[in-house]
Amino acid sequence: MFHSYYKEYLKLNPSIATSEGDYRYNHQQENNIGASYRQQSKQLYSRYLDSLKSYNKKRLSEKDQLSYEIFQHDLSDALRYLRCPVYYTP
Repeated sequence: MFHSYYKEYLKLNPSIATSEGDYRYNHQQENNIGASYRQQSKQLYSRYLDSLKSYNKKRLSEKDQLSYEIFQHDLSDALRYLRCPVYYTP
């Protein structure tokens, strides 16, 4: 799941992909203050946060539980950030 998320995240954020050495999206530039970008980000974060619910965290290894918790926290934090109108900040 993490690999799939990261692939989608890089596609949505081509400048980050480039900085990570993935040049597939060099012909694109994200508009992170645009409504469309924010909506796509929200859908991405929400979809993966919902997919975490299909896992029984107690049945995961200790290492996987930690990965689960970090991923859950990061996605929740990203959704909270989208609710803030920081895109109005000059």
